[in-house]
Order: sequence, then structure tokens, then C-alpha cells
Amino acid sequence: MKALILAGGEGRRLKPITNSIPKILLPICNKPTLCHLLECLKESGIFEEAILSLGNLAEKVISFLSSYQSPIPFTVKIEEEPLDTGGAIKFSAPLEDVFFVINGDIICDVDYQAMLSFHKAKNADITILTVKVKDISPFGSIFFDGDFRVKGFSEKTKEKRSGFVNGAIYIINQRILKFFPEGKCSLEREIFPHLLSLANVKIFSYLHFGYWMDIGERERYIQLHKDILDSRYLMDFSSFAPNIEEGAEVGELAIFGMNCKIEKGAKVLPYTVMGNDVVIEDGAEVGESVLLDRVRVGKGSKIHRSIIGKGCAIPPGSKICDAIIG
Repeated sequence: MKALILAGGEGRRLKPITNSIPKILLPICNKPTLCHLLECLKESGIFEEAILSLGNLAEKVISFLSSYQSPIPFTVKIEEEPLDTGGAIKFSAPLEDVFFVINGDIICDVDYQAMLSFHKAKNADITILTVKVKDISPFGSIFFDGDFRVKGFSEKTKEKRSGFVNGAIYIINQRILKFFPEGKCSLEREIFPHLLSLANVKIFSYLHFGYWMDIGERERYIQLHKDILDSRYLMDFSSFAPNIEEGAEVGELAIFGMNCKIEKGAKVLPYTVMGNDVVIEDGAEVGESVLLDRVRVGKGSKIHRSIIGKGCAIPPGSKICDAIIG
């Protein structure tokens, strides 16, 4: 079995950090997202190869992969121009009769083997991982009947309510690709509605009630780290003892990269994740935030619920909340 990982997007909701770091390489507990996804594929026991569909900042992903020891073999396909989800699948799909497609910003604990068994039992053409969320407004809804056959989709809405949404992991039969046009097209907005109009195409929802998170947005990216620290999502990570000066306060539920320094009077509150060589200066305070490598937080600054990009120097006395700084 092969898995196609869609990793060509620009990461618009995480800019400006994704201006220089491909979204697929953003760290989760200091491990690149791509590494975690490939490890999950290996642990499932059913995948023999991954295909990486790249686009934006592809050269940086290629550079990373040149020294990375992948747990499973992989091949790379690079879009010459943005193709969106449907176009990327058409361009990068393997030749096998059945294959998985995984959006590169989805983190979940789905049982891939069970999903494949469901796909075969239903004699489905496409199976969509379907998850229930408390707020459908960022995603839109998916509707299915008592046999889990998909009957329709709704666009994103301002209405905040619970419901089922497209979990952005799919099993696709090769024969369905003939319905995909060449070039740029959206799987969700164009291909799926067209396929639902065809009587001979069967699309099913596979319900997943375990962990699921779309990390392509600041709040959910930070929430994933909180969930990992709270053991709501299980993931291996490393944390190193920081250099803590006398008078500094470092709470529990924090992760530190190598060579971090917490100066006197500084506070590291719960759910803080720091990369390598991070310095929190005298009197500064950080909580519920992710600081990438070589960040320096100036004296007396306060950072909460934010993402701070590589090498950023936060001026003394700054107050940063609910922000992305790159």
C-alpha cells in the first residue's frame, strides 16, 4: 500500500512563519511534522512507500530530506505550479489500484488497516475519514446515510455547532482519477460534488472517534502541543534540561530543546514549547506558546498563546498575545 502526502500548500494561515519554513516541516514538539507523519505510516504496518507531493518551498523540503533517514521509502513529486488538492492527487498519484491520500497538516491516530478494511467491505470508490467536531464553522459539514454512504457536503459557515466534517484522509481507487481534470482543481469544492452526481461512484464516510487535529492554523497548532503534553495525543518527543538561573520559575508541562536558558526572574508557564538555543531574559514570561530555534525573549516581555519563528528577537517590554511572529 502507498500513501500520497499532500504537502504543497503555502500555509497561508500560519504566515509569516511559512514564508520561510514549509508547513510540512513545522515542528511538533521540536520534530518536523513530516517526520511524525512518516513514523505513523511505518507504525501502521501496511505502507510500503510514501509519495510526497510538494510545491511551495519544495527546495527546502528536498534539502531536509537529503540528510533524513526515513522510516519508510519515499518518492517526491514537485508541482511546477499550484495544483490545489485535486490537481495534486491527479499529478502525483501512484499506479496502484487503491491508495491513501493524507493532507500534510492532519494529525490523528486513525487505524489505517481498519479504514482500508472498511473501504473494501463497502466496495467503495472513495472513503473519507470523517470526524465529529464541536465547531464545524472552520470546516463545513459532510452528510451520510445509515450505511455511511456520503450524500452531500456543505461549505464553511459562521454558525458554530457540532457536526461531522471531512477529516482530509482518503482512500481512492485508481479508476476514479479519470474524473479528475488536468491542472488545478479542488478535491473538496469541485471533484467531490461532481462525483456525488454520478450514480456509479460510491463514496463512503469512515467514522473516526479518536484524536484528530488540523494544525494549519495558530490556535489548533498550539492546541496540538497542549494535547501532547496532556497525553491526549501520544507522541514520542525529547526534552532537555534548560539552564535555569536562580530566581527563575519553570512550571511543569513544558518542552525544551537543547541549550535553552531561563534567566533570573523569568517565568515559563505551562504548555510552553521551546526549540534549541532559546533564551528567556530576566523578568520575561512565556506560556501556551511555541518558540522555534534561537528565539530570544527580551527583559520583561510577556508572550501568551503565540508562535514565535526561528531567530526572532523579541524587544524588552513587549506584550504578545494570540499572534504569529516571524
